[in-house]
Amino acid sequence: HKPAQRLIASALMCAALIFTGCFVYAHPAKGTIDTESNAPEYKLAKKDNWYKISDDVIDVCDMILEESPQGARIICQYQIGAYIRQYDSRIELLFSGAQAFVKRYGGYSTYLKSDDPDMDYFMMVAEIGEVDYIVFKNVSEEVKQKFLDAGCTYVGATDSERYLIYRTPDFEE
Repeated sequence: HKPAQRLIASALMCAALIFTGCFVYAHPAKGTIDTESNAPEYKLAKKDNWYKISDDVIDVCDMILEESPQGARIICQYQIGAYIRQYDSRIELLFSGAQAFVKRYGGYSTYLKSDDPDMDYFMMVAEIGEVDYIVFKNVSEEVKQKFLDAGCTYVGATDSERYLIYRTPDFEE
């Protein structure tokens, strides 16, 4: 009789949780009120996306894959790059398999961290690495103009405008 009693007890506990609990995304936390708007503050917020990655990553991938559905090779900052590969494996990162390249031409991660990119170096890396797109943080209009002056084509910006996407001069469809 013990297994039957355990089953009944488990069913009653589950029923009690279901009928006495509240959906935390729809109900405000008890006793919390936003003083400015006098509206209740919510305990939890739903994720923007089910992948649990930044919307910037999704924006970048969608823009690139819209133009290049078979995939593309990109240069991007490490912070966003690891998530881009996680989201869609058709987008290849230059640094993912570029140990020999980096040994010969130097690490370009320091150039990606800079707010003032060395365009000669970027264009050399893009040409040698057969890069299709460059994803760079949106720093200023001057930096955006540098990419355009170097022959890149502006593709677009993420919705947050944190990152800008450029097609390299040697891009082939």
